[in-house]
Amino acid sequence: MIEVLKNMFNEIGSVVELEEIAYLTIENGELIPIYKNDTEFLPLQKWIDFHKEYRSFVKDAEFLMKLVETKSLCAIHNTDHLDTKPTEFKVLDIRSIYLFPIIKKDTVVAVVDMAFIKKNYVLSEEQIKQCEHIINKNIHMLIEN
Repeated sequence: MIEVLKNMFNEIGSVVELEEIAYLTIENGELIPIYKNDTEFLPLQKWIDFHKEYRSFVKDAEFLMKLVETKSLCAIHNTDHLDTKPTEFKVLDIRSIYLFPIIKKDTVVAVVDMAFIKKNYVLSEEQIKQCEHIINKNIHMLIEN
């Protein structure tokens, strides 16, 4: 699975100027960190440890509840406009974030998380379509592992 994610992240990186991209599963309503690309700002192990300290639950964020209910992309162009900004967004200074749902048997089981640290970013419709295409062509490898 890690090789699939690495290749998928590289392909998405050719579409979007992005450093922080991750894959998290949803288990019992909690986002569980699986893998992210290593970056100077947030290496893989530091990110996993971060998620152990700052646990993320679907029920605690309106945008996550909407993502799970609608089973569609969650795009937040400016996290400062959220009614309640999650602590992890504040700590990491996430200013824009795109969460692409991974769906298995009509249930969101994971997300591909594209976070923009210390900068706002708006993906074009074309970039979103390209990212969705890249994710969809890999989805069977993600949900079967």
